[in-house]
Amino acid sequence: MKPDRRQRGTGPTESGAAPSAGGAFWSVDAASARAIVIRVKAVPGARADQIVGLLGDRLKVRVAAPPEDGRANDAICQLIARTLGVAVRSVTLISGHSSPLKSVRVEAAAGTIDPAALAGGSSRLGR
Repeated sequence: MKPDRRQRGTGPTESGAAPSAGGAFWSVDAASARAIVIRVKAVPGARADQIVGLLGDRLKVRVAAPPEDGRANDAICQLIARTLGVAVRSVTLISGHSSPLKSVRVEAAAGTIDPAALAGGSSRLGR
């Protein structure tokens, strides 16, 4: 029997720990209190790079890059880094490399990451 798709995101995170303090689309990384994990719904091939807003328990992100050779994944990481004001090297794709449902880890100094900046939506950055 296949699991009910509506139940996704309510169980353990990729690291095996239950989701901890966070919003609907993000949680504190169980491996490091200096990092958060953001659950993303990716839409590659859009007109421009844009954080649309919340879609269920995920952050909907549109990127202009095609889903080929990891270009869309790189664009998602760059968009999230620019929006949060962190270095691109601090943003890592941890799951969903070939799926539209992804998990992205953002590491920065404690208390400096504001995921609410992502949830507002309409963060549009043209290419």
